[in-house]
Amino acid sequence: MTKYIYTLLLLFVSTFAYAQVDTTLYSSVEEDPRYLSLCSEYDSLSQSEESAVESLAEARTDYIDAKSEGKSCAEVEKCATNILNIERELFDIRARRKGVAGRISQIEQRYILNEIYRGVKDESVGRDNAKDDRAESIQLIDNAIIERSLSTAGYADLKLAHEEDMAMPRLVEEYVATYKRLGRCVRAYDLATEESEGEVIYDDYLELRDMADSLGGVIERYWNHILNTKYYAYGYILECYGLFDLLDNSSADFVNMQQVCANEDGRYQLDALAHYALGRPTLVSFERDFANEMGLRLSADSLQRVYDSITMPDYRLEQVVLDRKSFVEYEPLTFGAKDFYNDANPIPEVVVYQRGTIYRILLGVFRNKQSNAIFKGAQPLYLTKGDEGHSYYVAGFATEEEAMEAVEMLMDKGFKEPQICCWRDGKMRNLSEPEPENEEVATTQSSGQRYIVLLESNTLSESLRNIIEMVAPDKRVWRRGAGFAVGTFSERSEAENLHKALLESDPNTSMSIVELNIQ
Repeated sequence: MTKYIYTLLLLFVSTFAYAQVDTTLYSSVEEDPRYLSLCSEYDSLSQSEESAVESLAEARTDYIDAKSEGKSCAEVEKCATNILNIERELFDIRARRKGVAGRISQIEQRYILNEIYRGVKDESVGRDNAKDDRAESIQLIDNAIIERSLSTAGYADLKLAHEEDMAMPRLVEEYVATYKRLGRCVRAYDLATEESEGEVIYDDYLELRDMADSLGGVIERYWNHILNTKYYAYGYILECYGLFDLLDNSSADFVNMQQVCANEDGRYQLDALAHYALGRPTLVSFERDFANEMGLRLSADSLQRVYDSITMPDYRLEQVVLDRKSFVEYEPLTFGAKDFYNDANPIPEVVVYQRGTIYRILLGVFRNKQSNAIFKGAQPLYLTKGDEGHSYYVAGFATEEEAMEAVEMLMDKGFKEPQICCWRDGKMRNLSEPEPENEEVATTQSSGQRYIVLLESNTLSESLRNIIEMVAPDKRVWRRGAGFAVGTFSERSEAENLHKALLESDPNTSMSIVELNIQ
């Protein structure tokens, strides 16, 4: 295979692989010294990456220790700088490894495609012979010269690419329709005020997003295969017939098209849609010129009509992302008329939100329903009825600190022992009751050691909650002092695994493993 076909191959593999390279082909890829050298370099970079990851974990531990041990600002800053240096080194290693992987892929693809297309069926094929022996067809790939000039596998691959090309308009239409439905979902979710309504819309959004992702993946795979196959197959035939001017021109057009596509990457909803919209005119133009050069007038005229009728799909689709929101409604504590709640305006039941956190103040639990007057005009009131009786709550707060301020106000008003209750993702806990780890230790183990992971933070981010759910799904999370605790663990190694995962996600939060001695 000569430099022309290999130049085209490089274009298919990477938008930026335009440099002149050694195009020597060995008997197999395993004998190619460039390939072997790159594989060795890749292995070395992989080992360096593993070492850097370990060093980064150690540096983060040193940083946490320095903060928790109260070391000087200079020492803490030194640890932080070390983390940044290792992260930069790790980024550089990964970038170099990715580049090497791309070059390895280029060489492998070159050998694969050479194996598919090499060997013309009729070794006597020449341009003059082709002029005298061709059965013309409107469809370019149905012409005898195309089939005769490629291997059986190569021609079958070209036919598959053509079928995919015919399916692309339908796929694009389906994708755009799904995208519009996604947009309607996002707008409906933004307007939703009830959690039950919002959750239904969110489930619809997830389903549509999966559909869009699936269609987008098919579009990307099809279009990459179409470009790779058609440019390589037709370029191979042009080289067989010595038509190097068109080869050079098509290569330049392809480079320009790929550069235009690269400039649009990351700006819109689907890069593959932009690649198809911007690349299809260039591909059809190349097919038309190829047909003209090969003397296939019927095909050339047909392709010219196709080119004139191309309508570029609108690929400039703004990225659609639904930020899941909390429907929790927080209400401050106020005092009003004692008869605000009555038979015409009864105390409503507590609203339990399936997602989010809210703190309410428990005013009391009574066997029988109470007169509204005993609550001294505190508003807004809520009621629940259960086996223990009638529970009365007031207000709703975003943080425990706000709830504690409300407790002080209530005590100043003469309320006795108002208690803070927390609902988190639909589950309620009275914060005045014993901490869960005491109950769990008492019921699960009579003696020995148990472990908990302690996070010294007033809040627990969504990302940390997700990691806990993934690494320790069966463990409980509760507030402990000014922070949060996760556990308990019967094995220290289990606690260490969670501790490590949490630190990697958020090295700025102080965390520790606490051992509980059970007597």
